[in-house]
Amino acid sequence: MEKNKERNLEEQIKNVLQYKKLFHWGYITGYPIVTIFLGVFFYNYHQWWMVLTISILMLMAILTDYFLFHYVSDRIKELTRVNKELAELKEEHKE
Repeated sequence: MEKNKERNLEEQIKNVLQYKKLFHWGYITGYPIVTIFLGVFFYNYHQWWMVLTISILMLMAILTDYFLFHYVSDRIKELTRVNKELAELKEEHKE
């Protein structure tokens, strides 16, 4: 039973780290594509209300992504810290 809990925790950490890696690559590829799209869009459509609306929506999206990114990063750090503490307690318990 104890080994299943350890393996489950290790699998959860691996899944979280894979998610973090995917999250980073999503940013690296997503923002340049969105920037190119917006550049073409703004070049073709010069209506001030449309440019203003999309600019405000993009600002809101960037701020939301920023806070979500830091929230997820903090949760991953906390999860790895707890895992290390549990491993240390297990080692102390064995001795």
